[in-house]
Amino acid sequence: MNPSDIPIRTNDQKVDVGWWNILRTYLIALAGSVFLGETQFTVTNNQSSAADVTNLLFSGASVRSFLAEVQIYRNTTGGGATEISAKCWLEGTYKTVAGTWEMTVGNVTGDWIDDFGPGGLLFTITNAGQVQYKSHNMTGSAATSKLKFKYTTMGVET
Repeated sequence: MNPSDIPIRTNDQKVDVGWWNILRTYLIALAGSVFLGETQFTVTNNQSSAADVTNLLFSGASVRSFLAEVQIYRNTTGGGATEISAKCWLEGTYKTVAGTWEMTVGNVTGDWIDDFGPGGLLFTITNAGQVQYKSHNMTGSAATSKLKFKYTTMGVET
């Protein structure tokens, strides 16, 4: 759909179904090419094996690259209480011949935990396009351990 396909309307025209449906279809297509709404995910403390970040999955059949903005906030209370806050970008590309994903973590702001990364999380991606994480062990009593993300994708060439 091209924006020029949307008919020009004048003030005295009533909005007819055909015009409205063309505009609706265009806006739905546009929404798929810009950032999706924020999604929140609960992080497990001391996650030693790679675990899926729910809803951060990309199909190589339809997506060639993605850019995800990730915000991390983790804190504990009581003895040894700790607070960690970070923001980063995950950038991924799909290699069609190899059938593999490559992902880098960039533009990190905030707390970086050695051997893990932003917010004490180590991000990886499977060849199926599933983003996963491991987390370091925070001392104190668990309180908040969340990450929020939103992303945009670029699809298959046509």
